[in-house]
Amino acid sequence: MEFKFNLPRYCNNDDRLCVQLLLDELCRWGRVISVHDGEEWMLKKCSDPDLVLDTLSHTGEDTIDVFDRLGHHLGQFWLIYNNGSEGDPMICITDYTANKFCETVVNHIQLRLDGDDNGITND
Repeated sequence: MEFKFNLPRYCNNDDRLCVQLLLDELCRWGRVISVHDGEEWMLKKCSDPDLVLDTLSHTGEDTIDVFDRLGHHLGQFWLIYNNGSEGDPMICITDYTANKFCETVVNHIQLRLDGDDNGITND
């Protein structure tokens, strides 16, 4: 994954790192993403990570809904930007659906942040 220093636009670099790792994990799993910015749906069922990145952080928070390719809802991630994440990128993921899929994604992100992504599988 190549880090994009300017996306999402309206957050700090720790938030950017967390969000980009989240999207990278979701895209690796072949998932599609919808983005709600707290006011309206900004993007529905998209698989283009660059388009998703460009859509995020305009209102200070986003909810990412994740679907498989058949349209089954897999879970949500609630992101709040500039929420004290300096030095701890995972703070940006304020909440997520308590299920195996979302917990596995969060664990993979933490492993990658810790530099220990050996053995990560998509099971």
